[in-house]
Amino acid sequence: MVEEAQAGDIVLINGIDDIGIGCTLCPIDAPDALPLLRVDEPTLVMNFCVNTSPLAGRRRQVRDQPPAA
Repeated sequence: MVEEAQAGDIVLINGIDDIGIGCTLCPIDAPDALPLLRVDEPTLVMNFCVNTSPLAGRRRQVRDQPPAA
């Protein structure tokens, strides 16, 4: 556990409900907050569909190829 962190440090804070990513913690006598950062939501897209390619259902043999020179 550490008592203080500097700008740019990555820290985890427990026990304060209304704090999130990008919030600035500062002393009451110097309330100089940094601009709030916007963090994009993680994005993952998966499509599950029937294989309709001309090779669907056929077995293919994959051969080892020599490494490219």
